[in-house]
Amino acid sequence: MGINVQRERIRASISRVDPISCRLRWATVVSRRAYSVPGPNSLWHIDGHHSSIMWGFIIHGCIYGYSCLICFLKCSTNNRKETVEDLFLQSVEKYSWPSRIQKKTDHEGENVINAAIDSFVEAWNKHSMRTERNWSPEQIWSNGMIDRVNGRLAAVADVRSDANISGHEHEWFGFDPDAPPPPDDSLSTVEVNEVNLDLPDNIISKLSNEINPFENSSAFALDIFQRALEFLANLLSNHSSQ
Repeated sequence: MGINVQRERIRASISRVDPISCRLRWATVVSRRAYSVPGPNSLWHIDGHHSSIMWGFIIHGCIYGYSCLICFLKCSTNNRKETVEDLFLQSVEKYSWPSRIQKKTDHEGENVINAAIDSFVEAWNKHSMRTERNWSPEQIWSNGMIDRVNGRLAAVADVRSDANISGHEHEWFGFDPDAPPPPDDSLSTVEVNEVNLDLPDNIISKLSNEINPFENSSAFALDIFQRALEFLANLLSNHSSQ
C-alpha cells in the first residue's frame, strides 16, 4: 500500500533539511532552448552516466533527438568502447542507421539495475506525450518513418529504400551551439577501432586514385562516402566476375 505524501511537503522538507544543496541544484538548472530535428534517425544523442562508478557501475544511454525514443539504456561494469559499440549496433538492427550522432560526451547488482532500466525503457517508449497529441515515442517514430514528407530525409530513405534524397536535410541536425559543454571526467571518451580494408592492392589503388576523402563537400562528406561505396561496389563486382 505504501505511504502517500504530497509533493509540496517533500520539497519543503528537502529545503529545510539541506537548504544549501537545494539552492545549488536550482542554480545549475539549464533553461529550455529552441531545439529542432528534421525527422526520424536524423540525430541520436549518446552519453554515459558515471555517478555510480565507485561501485563499478556505468550507465550508457542513447535517445532520439526527434521523438525522445530511447534507443538503448544499459548498466555495465566497464566503460570500454566495445560495450558501447555492441549497444549501438543492437539499436541499429532495431531502428536502422542514424544520419548523425552527438556524444556529449556488480554482476547481481548490474542485473537488478538493468531489469529496472529495461522496464523503464519499455514504459517510456510506450507512454503518451501530451505535447505530441498523446502519441508515444514509438508512435512518433513509426509515423515519422511512414510520413511522405520525411521521405526526402537520408535517414528515413535508407530504411524505406527511397532513391530520391534532397540535400535540405543537411541544413538542420539538432546542434545547439548554446548548450553547456559536458564535464571532462576522462571516462566519457569512446575510442573507435581503425578501419582495416581487407581488399586486393589493385582495388585499393584504384579507389585511392578515384576518391579524394578531403575534397570539399556541402553534405558533411556523405556524398563522398556514397560515391566511394558505389565505385567500390562496381570494382568488386568486376573483380569477382574475372
